[in-house]
This record gives sequence, structure tokens and C-alpha cells, in this order.
Amino acid sequence: MTSAKSSSINTFSGMQKLLFKRSFWLAALNVLYLLLYYPAGTILQLVRIDMINDGQPLAEQLEARLSEVSTWLGIRTAFLFPAVLLGIITGLQAFGYLFSMVKMDFYQSQPVSGRKVFFGKFVHGILLFELPLFVIGGLTIPVLYFMHSLNGAGTLEILLQMARMSVYFISGYCVTIFAAMVTGNLPVAAGVSVFLNSLDFIFLKILLSYEQQFFKTFVGIYDLPKRYYGIFPLGNAFFGSELVSGRQFMSDSYSPMRLQLLGTLYGRIFPADIAVLLTGLVCFIAGYRLFKKRKAESAGKSVVYAPVRVCIKFIAGTAAGLGIGTLIFGIFNVSSDAGKNRNSTMLIAAGGILCGAFLVSSLIECIYEQSIRGFFKSLWQTTVICAAAVLIMLTFRHDVFGYDRFVPEASKVAYAQLTHYPALDSSYSPAGTQDLKGSFNSLMDFQRQNMKLTNIPAVIDIAKEGQAALVRATDDESGFSAQVTYYMKNGRVISRNLLIPYSIQAKKLDAVWKSEEFKEGFFPVYHDAERAQQLESWDVQYLNGVTRKKGPQGLYRKIAQAYREDLSQYNAATAMSLPIGVIRFDASWPMSKNVSGEIVLPVYTGFRNTVAVLKKADLWLDPAADCVDLIGKVTVSYYGDDGQNASRTYTDSGKIEEIIKHMKPDDLDGDLIMTDDIRWDVAIDIFPKDESGSYTGNFRKDDIPSFIVNDLQLPEE
Repeated sequence: MTSAKSSSINTFSGMQKLLFKRSFWLAALNVLYLLLYYPAGTILQLVRIDMINDGQPLAEQLEARLSEVSTWLGIRTAFLFPAVLLGIITGLQAFGYLFSMVKMDFYQSQPVSGRKVFFGKFVHGILLFELPLFVIGGLTIPVLYFMHSLNGAGTLEILLQMARMSVYFISGYCVTIFAAMVTGNLPVAAGVSVFLNSLDFIFLKILLSYEQQFFKTFVGIYDLPKRYYGIFPLGNAFFGSELVSGRQFMSDSYSPMRLQLLGTLYGRIFPADIAVLLTGLVCFIAGYRLFKKRKAESAGKSVVYAPVRVCIKFIAGTAAGLGIGTLIFGIFNVSSDAGKNRNSTMLIAAGGILCGAFLVSSLIECIYEQSIRGFFKSLWQTTVICAAAVLIMLTFRHDVFGYDRFVPEASKVAYAQLTHYPALDSSYSPAGTQDLKGSFNSLMDFQRQNMKLTNIPAVIDIAKEGQAALVRATDDESGFSAQVTYYMKNGRVISRNLLIPYSIQAKKLDAVWKSEEFKEGFFPVYHDAERAQQLESWDVQYLNGVTRKKGPQGLYRKIAQAYREDLSQYNAATAMSLPIGVIRFDASWPMSKNVSGEIVLPVYTGFRNTVAVLKKADLWLDPAADCVDLIGKVTVSYYGDDGQNASRTYTDSGKIEEIIKHMKPDDLDGDLIMTDDIRWDVAIDIFPKDESGSYTGNFRKDDIPSFIVNDLQLPEE
């Protein structure tokens, strides 16, 4: 190097110019990726969506463009991990000189401090990505406005996502710098960097698999996203999009961005982004401190610091063993009630875990020693790793920490939700730029949004029985699936799946279900101020299981008011009985009504106010058993396991009446009606005289008319 070049490296600008000449290829790579992602990729997506929507009204085409841009460039995309990968490449390129004693001697011989070299290279790596990002991304925004494909909320979302890309790039970059400081050659540094960046992704996937395999009450990632926030960049770059597009936001996973939706979605992932940023900061500080201690003789070694060698070996070996266990559990479908093959499968899994942990730990030692002779070195460490992997598996297998038995102290719970999956579902999703408030993807979603139970001891009483029933569940276990969620006073959210047995004491259920808090959080006729105007224009019909009747529009408010009054009678006995009818408010053409969904209200015996409104609107139908004169014919079919099928059609009013009295119509499924007493191999098809359609149902196992048994020669069950 000439003296001029030697002196130029002593200034920040001079160092940046010199470094840019050596990293031009990396700058070109960053620019190429950002050009492909922002202007090129976005325009291609818009061309594609325009071709799909060709011929549609202009308003719908513009809305589709807004959706496409938002889901491509916004926070609902999964395109954060390329930024992390570019951070890894940049870190390896910037500090690759540490892996060569000759290059290290050269830098240390220059008239510039090591501190300036470190920070000069660090800032240079960030500039290589950040400058193209904000230039290319910033110029793309006015282009999208010109193409009528962006609004205010979408602009804010793109800027927010650009900031997130910066966070993930810088954090991945800092983790890679730390990896470079603790290793001595490029391949090992690259491997350690990728491993560290994706550490949470690896372990969270493994732990999720073990929880799903062994914990009966485990809910899952989409219902409890806050529990699975990652801290390392690459892992959370994948998990972030899953957290945003979970079940609660399913209807918003592909829609134009709105400010309220943006705030709600980002509220879910903000803690994860902060964790990623803090991870990068910690790795940067640790990397700089190690940089000051590192010697030129470290170049060429696999891992420089002995404690780091042990940590990497332990983490990687344990992860490998548990990962092998995950594969075996998936192949054999292991669970705590796997039957007579459970013990042999567990032995196979334990053997696989031991082999995986041993093999990876030994290979890591070979890398450390840079020789095959290291395969059997430090066997005591390898033995500890193998034992730890098996021990972790056994803690899940035997639920050592009582996951399935856990219930919180009532005094520590702010409020709770006791939700279940109703057979008669409802949903309401506004389209376009309407307010997010009031929408829900399912009745379960409505419950999550609106239920706040404060009688915590009553909820815990039900949860204890439901958890115990689910843990001991067998083929003949009789109950309905539910979920309890506790919102703790310290901000934690804890949820468990339940199987509430039908044998549970009704007074336990009534302690919760008869409360106004439960009803207001369960039935969509509450919290409907945002929906009422739309629902007034929806189609309405009443079904009694064997026929239906359509009514005039404009009935929602009257029916909702009467229904709320009748819910004063709602209790466990009502919920577990079969409705006499169902009211459906339906938006079957969402584009014309700017909304999609269906509100379903089961009508039970004793709901006099609701029945009175239906009768006044000429929408009432008598219960199915009283509507024999409306039915033209009934077909009963038997589908045998041995392929022996039989079918009979009945037109005699007496036999039709007998069939209807004993059947359970499909359209009238109650919320908690027992389903394990149904004779599923015998199907009933009902055809009304007015040819309005067909209706289906089933018999209960011990409640089939004798003439049906004889005519179809039904075998006993």
C-alpha cells in the first residue's frame, strides 16, 4: 500500500472509500435484491393481480391493488429473512480479514487504531444495506401512488416494514460479527452465524413439537403467539409473519391496510422486534469486547475461546438429539396414550436421540480439532449432552412440571375466557376501508375478543375437570371441546385446551354460563353497534330442520332485542338441548354488500320473545315434528363398513312423522349437543313438497324406529 493510501485509511471518509472498492460486489448484491423486491417485484405483483381482476369494477380493482401492495411490502409478508441473510454475508465480508494472520498483521501495522478499524468496518457494512434500502424503497412509494396502488395507511406500513428490515439486518449483522470474533476460519464462522441467528427458530420448532406430542392441553402457536416470541433474527423473521396471520386475523391476512388494523397487528410483533434489536445490541457489545482481546494467532482456529466451544457443542448436540426425536415421534405418532406400542416407541425415540446427540457432538469436536481424530475427544462432554437430551424428552413425556395439571391462583388472574367451538358458527368481516371494529372470523374469535369473566373460581372449577378429562381421555370419553384462557394481572396470558365431560355438574357450568359476562362474550347479538346497520340489509331466513322460510329485510334489531331478552333463560340445560329452530342472517354476495359473513342464532324452547317477533314477521315455522304435512318424502340410507348398502324412500305420512320425531336434524346442531350417541352410518334425507331443497339428519344409536331397522336390516352396534 502506498503512503497516500495508508494515510487515507486514517480518516472515516477515506476508510469508507477504500472499503467500498473492496466490497463493491456486496453493494451490488444488496442493490440487486432491493430492486427485485421493491419496484420490480411489486410491479409484477400488480400486473398479476390486474390480470386476475380484469373486467371487474374499477373500485374492486383498486382495492385489490391496495391489498397486493400491502401484503407484499407490509408487515404481513415473510420477506424479512433475506435481510438477515444479507446481514450475515455482510458481517462475514467485513470481518473476514480476522481469519488470515497475514491480513491481521497488515491492519495492525497501519497508522490507525484497531477501534477505528472495527467501527469503520461496522458502519460501512450498515451503509451498504441502509443507503440502497431507503433510496430504492423511498422512490418506490411515489411510483405506487402514481399507479393508484397505495394509500396513507399503506405508506405508513411500508415505512414501518423498512424500519423493521433495518432492525433485522443490523441484528443479523451484529450476531455474525460476534460469530466472527469467536471463530478462526470462514466456514466455521458462517456456520456459527447461521446457527446463532436461527437458534430460537430451531428450538421453538422442537419444543412446539414436543408440547404437541405430549401435552394434552396444549393450545398452539396461533392461539398464544406472545408465548413464542423469538429473540434471534432469522428465527423471528419466520415467526413474525405467523404471529400476524394467526387465527385471530385470518380474514385480514389479505386485505387493504387500515390504520387500526396496522396498530393491532404491529402490537402483536412489537415485543419480538424489540427482542431482536436487543439481541443485536448484546452481540455487538460482546463482539467488540472480544475484538479487543483477540490475537493474530487466533486466525485459523475453529473456535477461539474454550467456553464458547463447550456452549456451541452443548446447544448444537442437544438440538440435534431432540430434533431426531421429533422426527421419530412424527413417524410413530407418539402420544401419552399411544397404547401397547408406547414403550417400544419411546425406546426407539430415546435411542434416536442418543445417536443424534452423540453423532453431532462428535462431529463438532472434529471441526474444533480440524481432524477426524477429534471424533472421540471429550467423551465426558458428549455423554452429558446425550443424557441432557434424553432428560429433556422425559420431562415432556412424564409432564414433570405439571403443564397439563396447571391452574393459576384465582387472585392472580385479572379475567378469563371460557370458550368452545360451537356447531352453529357465525362470522362478520367488513371489506374495503371499513373499520376493523366489530369484525370476527368465527364465533370462537368473537368470544376471544369480547369475553371477560371475573368469577375466576367458577372458571377454574370447570377448567380443572376439563383438563383432567382431556388427560385421561379414551375412545369412550364423553364431552365437548373447550378452551380456557387466563389473562394474568402481570400481563401474562395462559391458555389450555379442555374436554368438559357431559357428566359435569350443571351448577358448575351455570356459575359461568348464566352470567351476563359470559352471554355478552358468547352471543354476537351483543357488541353489535358497528354491525347493526349492515345486518338490517342482510337476507334472513328461519330453519326448523326440515324446511326453511325467508323473511323480509330490516328485522335484525327487533330479533336481536328479543333474543337478548330470551337469553335470561340460557343455562347448561338449554345449551345441551336441541334447538327448535335457527335464525340465519346471511351476506352471500360480499362484493355487493361490502361485507361477508353469517350470523346464526339458535332458537330454544321457551324463547317466547324471539318466537313472537318471528310470527309477527311471518317467518315462524313450527318445530320439525309438527311439519309433517310440508314434507313430500324421506329417504333413509345405510352405509355399511363391508360395502353392503341399503336405502328406502318413504312417502307415508305416518312413517315420515315417526322418522322426524326420532331424528336429529343437521341444521339444528346445538352448541353442546352430544355427538357420540349418533348412528353416523344411517343417513336421513328430507325432501319438502315445495322443492325448496333437501335437508339431512341422523338417528341416535338407541332411538331408531323399528320399521327402519327391519327395512334396512341394520346390524346392532
